[in-house]
Amino acid sequence: MGRQRTDWEGEIRAVFEETRETGEPLTTQEITENVDCARRTAYNRLQKLVDRGVLETKKVGARGRVWWPVSRARSTDALEMASDTEGVTTITQAAQFKSLVEEVSEYAIFVLDADGRVVTWNRGAERIKGYEADEIVGTHFSVFYSPAERSDGLPERNLADAAREGTLKEEGWRIRKDGSRFRAKVTLTPVTEDGDLRGYVKVTQDMTRQYRYQRQLAKQRDELEQELDDVFERIDDGFLAVDDEFRFVYVNERAETFLQRDASELLGETIWETLEPLSTADVRECFEHVLTTQELATCENYFDAQGRWIAATIYPSENGLSVYLRDVTERRERERELERYETIVETVTDGVYALDESYRFEVVNEAYADMVGYSQQELVGTHISEVVGEQATEVGEQRRQKLIAGEETHGTVELDIETATGESLTVESRYALLPSEGDEFRGTVGVVRDITARKERERELEVRVRQQEVITELGWLALESDDIDLLMSRASSLVSETLGNEYTKVLELRPDRDELLVRQGVGWDDGIVGTTTVPAIDRDSQAAHTLLTEEPIVVENLDEEQRFGGPELLTDHGVVSGISTVIGSLDDPWGILGTHDTEHRSFSDYDINFVQSVAHILASAINRHEHERTLEQYETIVETIDDGVYVLDEGSRFTMVNQSYQEMMGYDRSELIGEHASLVVGDDIAQEAVARRRLMEDDERYATLEAKIERADGSHFYAESKFTHLPSLDGDERGTGADDSSRGAVGVVRETTERRRYERELERQREQLAALNDLNSVIRDVTDTVIAQSTREEVESVVCDRLADAETYQFAWIGELDRSLDTVRIKATSGCESLEGVELPLEAKASGKSGYGPLVSEALQSQTVQYRREDDEPREGEQTAAHDDTERPFEALLTKMDVQSSVAIPIVHDETVFGVLLISTDRPDAFEGDEQAAIDHLGTIIGHALASIERKRALMSDEVIELQFRTRKLSESLGISVDMEGSISIEETVEIGDGTYTAYGTVTDDAVAALDAIFEATPNWERMTVRNAEEGVNSFEIHLSEPPVTSAVAAQGGDIIEARIVDWTVHLGFHLPPGADVRKIIELVESEYPETEMVSRKQVKRSSPRLKGVLTEELTDRQRTTIEASYHAGFFEWPRTISGEEVAASLGISPPTFHQHLRAAERKVFEALLS
Repeated sequence: MGRQRTDWEGEIRAVFEETRETGEPLTTQEITENVDCARRTAYNRLQKLVDRGVLETKKVGARGRVWWPVSRARSTDALEMASDTEGVTTITQAAQFKSLVEEVSEYAIFVLDADGRVVTWNRGAERIKGYEADEIVGTHFSVFYSPAERSDGLPERNLADAAREGTLKEEGWRIRKDGSRFRAKVTLTPVTEDGDLRGYVKVTQDMTRQYRYQRQLAKQRDELEQELDDVFERIDDGFLAVDDEFRFVYVNERAETFLQRDASELLGETIWETLEPLSTADVRECFEHVLTTQELATCENYFDAQGRWIAATIYPSENGLSVYLRDVTERRERERELERYETIVETVTDGVYALDESYRFEVVNEAYADMVGYSQQELVGTHISEVVGEQATEVGEQRRQKLIAGEETHGTVELDIETATGESLTVESRYALLPSEGDEFRGTVGVVRDITARKERERELEVRVRQQEVITELGWLALESDDIDLLMSRASSLVSETLGNEYTKVLELRPDRDELLVRQGVGWDDGIVGTTTVPAIDRDSQAAHTLLTEEPIVVENLDEEQRFGGPELLTDHGVVSGISTVIGSLDDPWGILGTHDTEHRSFSDYDINFVQSVAHILASAINRHEHERTLEQYETIVETIDDGVYVLDEGSRFTMVNQSYQEMMGYDRSELIGEHASLVVGDDIAQEAVARRRLMEDDERYATLEAKIERADGSHFYAESKFTHLPSLDGDERGTGADDSSRGAVGVVRETTERRRYERELERQREQLAALNDLNSVIRDVTDTVIAQSTREEVESVVCDRLADAETYQFAWIGELDRSLDTVRIKATSGCESLEGVELPLEAKASGKSGYGPLVSEALQSQTVQYRREDDEPREGEQTAAHDDTERPFEALLTKMDVQSSVAIPIVHDETVFGVLLISTDRPDAFEGDEQAAIDHLGTIIGHALASIERKRALMSDEVIELQFRTRKLSESLGISVDMEGSISIEETVEIGDGTYTAYGTVTDDAVAALDAIFEATPNWERMTVRNAEEGVNSFEIHLSEPPVTSAVAAQGGDIIEARIVDWTVHLGFHLPPGADVRKIIELVESEYPETEMVSRKQVKRSSPRLKGVLTEELTDRQRTTIEASYHAGFFEWPRTISGEEVAASLGISPPTFHQHLRAAERKVFEALLS
């Protein structure tokens, strides 16, 4: 027990030792914080040290107390007395005195010589002043004074005063070795021998602590007096006094108010008999308890008369009891309100917490404790960083500083936390400051909600959206690009990026079907793509297993896979998981699309469907690419073979003949197309051919007929024709009981007896992309259908059918724009057949709230997709009253089908408006988000397809519309004062890419100055090169930053037949195909050249349609650009005026790429010319 006492006593002494320099007393709380015990235990131990004379104490304020070590004043007095005596007369005696006091550590006791230099030094001096003996002995004692005091001569005056008066006592500030100050109480006594001054004895006590303590006591005394004054000034409690028999002896005015009785009525009366609110058993027991135990107590009771709660604080007195009455109604109401809030906090499902100013939990509800996995008892008192981590705590602290600064009223933060069980949660915390008085920070209160599931749904939705965007992008690329490897490479990159996998590959099944070649891929080691193969027949490999399975193969952990093993390609790259699926059909696969990762992963159905959809896109693009190659081969064969080939329609009229057939029969193509076969073979042979086609048996693939034929010049020859039925639109070569002759025929004619037949079979195969959702299914079906169909009507019909067949849409229709009548005629419908043929005026006044006029008009005028919902406000021009006859079919349909949302999609390509597609649905929230993004592209896809069909139709047509324009005084409109002679001709405009063009032309020598002036006056002419030539005609090329008028003509499928400037007059001539938007071209020319006039508009015959078809249909865009630029730049002139490198530079491509495109284009052009 003694050792234990010494331990705690030592701890307390150590606390005071740390404050010895400052000398300040310590409060009970300050001491408790530095020793390992409770506040009450610390108080008891401190009191024991006071009883033993080790410490002194004093009460401060109402409940406070301070403590400090006992001063050794008696020792001090004794020393001072010793220094005052004259018994110390010699330096030798001072040395003896030194031996007596050298061990004293509480006081600095040292000897000075007569000049004031230090002669001796004790331990107390070392502790108080900070100098070691060897550092200070011999030094003048003025070093203990401040610089100002030394300058004022105070050290010397003190020595003189002490010598004169016999002793000097003073108190003041002195300087330690480290420069710090301390409060010193100094006694300076001279030492004499035979009347001569031999030195001084100086005793110094460190009074800093006592000095500061006295100042603190004075301050606390002043504050306490002020506090008591304030209390007495503010007190407004009711007060009453009763004797030991509970009779009233005093009642103040405030008590009279509480009790609603005058003091005169109460004095001398017993409290229980007079006041009913104070006569309850609880209150009476409380009064009696205080009187018996002489200990104060408090009780509360409800006073009905006042409707208030009154608290009575009862004190024992010499003659009875003193009672203070206080109105605590507001406090009781706040407590009830707090109880209600506490009930709410413990009831809500969200976590609720409160933190103190040190960010330790003060309160947590059960929901918060359950959320983080700790008990409420474990959390209370714990720092919040133990739950949310240091980083989140720092972020929260930054946000809370904004709240404290008043920048925000509350804060919200999302963070990831780890529960007690190790589970990771994403939570949202909304917090605010606890109410406080003044600027004091009392802590924060917050509400926490587990948003893990919501964040996971958001992340999953982002992945789904990205997958749909990738499908759309690849679908576009599949339509626009002929480069299959580019598509495969892009698909590999997007699949890896979207799924977060490290590797993706496209495997091509080799012709021997034994191996699969890594055709394209991402992530693999160098040298893998294009060279490495994997087995296709080894059932133990994932690739071979994929080729044998209808469903995609999903692997979550390759090491645990039982169905097959991993090939070296996967194991060498550390592959663990992945998805693989067949590209093409199971019966005739093209290859495999596989994506893999090095981590263990689980894949969702959406991920699997996404990979399948990409595989479907690749399969469709590959089939289309191979089919187009096949068609090109067949076309080349038909046009190059020596045999004559012909095609008859269902009426036995020629629809196609090859060059050999023309030469064989002696007719031109134009003389045969559209004519009956009897023109060539006569009526009898024509009828016999029809009869034989009808009699063909099911097992007969063709029939033959040999006859004598008369050529156009009257000469005759024998020919054998091998013919068969023209394949029907669905690809079936045989009928099903109908009149087979009605389908037309295709035949091969040979002048010799050798029977060889060439069949040409056009197969349109488009596999539908698997549906990720209704809209994606519609878009993929429409894309495949657009590619497959050959007429505008078929495309429009299929688009409407596919959309109406989807579960998400009710009906769809396509209307064709008639600019001359400002109407839209509905020509294709599905689900709303009653609207077919209806003409919808575009004037706003013709539309009602339920009509389509304003919606369709705005879509066509702005060329942007327009949306409307049933609850939308009426558009400008919409009416809510009666409608005209044109709206009645729409009103009936909309009422019957309960349409909630509609969208009008302009069908546009290169600013050419083909019409409008309208879709309606009963979903009020349709056409939002990703669905809207897909819808926005639909009109462009259809417009692209219709434009392609129009170009084909234009190329097949022999007739065109010729427009001639003339613009006089071009120099005036451009502000040019140069005279012009000669002529300027623009022969061709080629699109280079990125919206830039190059115009090629010729200029005579005398017109070069005029061309320079036009170049300077035209902002979008960026760069011009003029190449001198012989015979006075020079070639030039101009780089344009904006599309010229001629580009709009080309977009309509037209040709530029003239573009000349002569004597500042512009002559323009265009050929436009039937059905082109002639008005738009006229308006465009007039806007470009305001002074223009149309000279003529007529219908003429087209020349060289076949060669034009080669340039527009068979050449790729880059091949066409290359050959046109080379021709117009003078590359084919002799001698050449420009090199291939220069042409390549003007096109922004490398010379090898230029020559590659040029050779491919030359081959196709020469094949067209010579075949």
